Amino acid sequence: MNEVKRFIVPILVAVPALAVGIAIGHYTSFAPTTSSNALVSSTPPKLATTTPAPPPAETASANVPVNGAETTPGAPADNSSENIIARIKTALAQPGGRRTYATFSKLADSIDSNNVQEVLTFVQSLQKPQEKSMLISLVIGRWAEFDSQAAIAYAQGLPAGTSRNWAITSAVAGWAERDAATATTWAQQLPPGPARDQAMQIIVSALAEKDPSSALAFLETLPPGRNRQSLYWPIFSKWTASDPSAAAERAVQLPPGSSRDAAIQVIGSNWANQDPEAAFAWANMLPAGQGKNNALQNILSSWANKDPQRAASIITDLPAGSVRDQSVGNVARQWALTDPRAALSWAEQLPAGDAQRNAVRFALTSWVQSEPTAAAEYVASLPAGKMQEDATAAVALQLANSDIQSAVQWAQKLPAGAARQNALTNIISQWSDADPQGAANFAQRATEAEGRKALLESVSRQWARNDPQAALRWAANLPEASGREAVLPGIITVVAETDPREAAKLVTQISS
Repeated sequence: MNEVKRFIVPILVAVPALAVGIAIGHYTSFAPTTSSNALVSSTPPKLATTTPAPPPAETASANVPVNGAETTPGAPADNSSENIIARIKTALAQPGGRRTYATFSKLADSIDSNNVQEVLTFVQSLQKPQEKSMLISLVIGRWAEFDSQAAIAYAQGLPAGTSRNWAITSAVAGWAERDAATATTWAQQLPPGPARDQAMQIIVSALAEKDPSSALAFLETLPPGRNRQSLYWPIFSKWTASDPSAAAERAVQLPPGSSRDAAIQVIGSNWANQDPEAAFAWANMLPAGQGKNNALQNILSSWANKDPQRAASIITDLPAGSVRDQSVGNVARQWALTDPRAALSWAEQLPAGDAQRNAVRFALTSWVQSEPTAAAEYVASLPAGKMQEDATAAVALQLANSDIQSAVQWAQKLPAGAARQNALTNIISQWSDADPQGAANFAQRATEAEGRKALLESVSRQWARNDPQAALRWAANLPEASGREAVLPGIITVVAETDPREAAKLVTQISS
């Protein structure tokens, strides 16, 4: 296997693999057979709880080196286990993760049935978990290229955890590199669910790394299955990286439906990173539909990362609709990360409506992080209305994340009205999570103009989620009957959402 692909393919699917690796391992039990690539049986194996024994020195597929040619007695000393282990030790002693990984990848290509036992024994003895996990994945990925059954069985026998999951994904990827058809048959005998989906994702990803066009042809021979559209992602992602025009041409030839929409969306996202002008021109010519809409939104969002001003000018010329509205928010969010004042100025010029309000809110959310005073002053200067209310809530949340007291002081300086009440409600919500008693004390002192009743209700609900008994004691001791009546029903309701029996007990306590 290409030295980079052996580890890159598992990385591409590593995050979901952490969730389903255990399931894959649970079902990877092999039936006795004379073939080294025999299909697994449907009987789940007993998984090892300790480090498995290394593989036997001789297997049915022994003496198969990287290039597929048989080795002969007296093979070069460079392929001896002693030499490989010595070079691993040297690489581990050197600083620089990238350089070390390149060495490991080359060393993995030297592994064959004659040395895999000793190399794995050494790797299992490493003390640093990250180094150990990476090397196990590399070795097992290589092993699966010449003895897939043994590699899968070894990976499933590792102790449960991240290292085991990575080893399983590497084994499946190595198997697919050698014999995609057999690996696929094995994957399809897994029970329907995330484990089988993950195995298919690994197989298709491995094929796409080598030849996206062939990977697509292979995918189209498979029977329909759940989440099939997700398998188009690795194919068209790789294809777009090497030849976006060819990938785009092939995608539109797919039958209409979710799979074609997924392929178009992937192409738009990846092509936009290379040439947003070309990607946008292509997407704009697609037939109307969800695929086109998603592609345009992804392209404009990626474009905004590189050149927000250009993306903003393109959006202005789009026809009214969901694509423009969604893209307005994406561009404002991305632009505000680098120049919130410019993003806000652009948002102010947009036609009034939900899209404009969202753009202003996104810009303010970034601005308040870098210049909280200036952003707060801007919000206070806005005319009363929906935009001011939304903007005020956005600023209040950001200020409350960093300094509750400063956020409260700012909110109290706002003109009386809905914007001020919204700001205080958002601040109280954050405050209640960190210091419910302090938030409750503030709410009790608030005036009716500041929305005292709403603040008390907000505190009580948040407090009840974290500590219902403490919330109930606080509510029961409120001096005014109106205050108790305002908060007690909310406390009971919140508790009842997750624990009806506890809610019933609280009702009994109140009654007594």
